[in-house]
Amino acid sequence: MYAPGKTYTVTLGLVGRAEPKALGTVAVNTDGSFKASRPIPATASPGEAYLMVGGSAFDECGRNGLGSCAGYASPPLTLTAA
Repeated sequence: MYAPGKTYTVTLGLVGRAEPKALGTVAVNTDGSFKASRPIPATASPGEAYLMVGGSAFDECGRNGLGSCAGYASPPLTLTAA
């Protein structure tokens, strides 16, 4: 269960072209689910990309390596010029 007000951070990764770009935060439902729509920045160049979502309790591996290290990333995406 997630407390009211919990958020995840959404990031756009641009494979081999630039540093990841923050797309902001999204509100999380108490079951951990979320739904979001974010514009892609005009500065994001065309090519392979992916979305990453962070902020879950499962993101942390723990200093001793005993955590889950779960990751949330989209399948590969292709950005095209508008």
